[in-house]
Amino acid sequence: MGRRITIDSATMLNKGLEIIEACRLFDVPPAQVRVTVHPQSTVHSLVEYVDGSILAQISVTDMRLPILYALAWPERPASSLTFDLAALRHLDFEEPDFERFPCLRLAYEAAEKGGAHCIALNAADEIAVEAFWIAAFPLWESRVQLKKCLPPPRRRTPPRLRRCSPQTG
Repeated sequence: MGRRITIDSATMLNKGLEIIEACRLFDVPPAQVRVTVHPQSTVHSLVEYVDGSILAQISVTDMRLPILYALAWPERPASSLTFDLAALRHLDFEEPDFERFPCLRLAYEAAEKGGAHCIALNAADEIAVEAFWIAAFPLWESRVQLKKCLPPPRRRTPPRLRRCSPQTG
């Protein structure tokens, strides 16, 4: 894994950013997107239908598979990455601990507010992760610093790029 995803996984901000993505991609409010902790990491997504049934995507714990699908879409090419269902003894699921992983709550709040809030969360995370890697402060302190970087923006949407860029020439 890369440096940023390693830290974002440890703080669960990676799941928080996926909440924002799901809201945008499927045009649903954050209250309809749930994070469920699954320690075995074999269930990669669950979709609950209006009738209460759930469709699960289960596969090996290897990022090569989703990357293969992303590159080959809409095709689903054959893969040597097979999943031994018989070896799977049990599936555990639990609610996330928002006290232990405050970044998850920050992501839900940003998704609810939308626009510039989501952009600010992502930008603040990039800065906090870099600060952690240069040993400016410990991992969990970086999450505190992240929250400090998120004052409520005055605008729902960011200004046009040319207004943000310094004038040249």
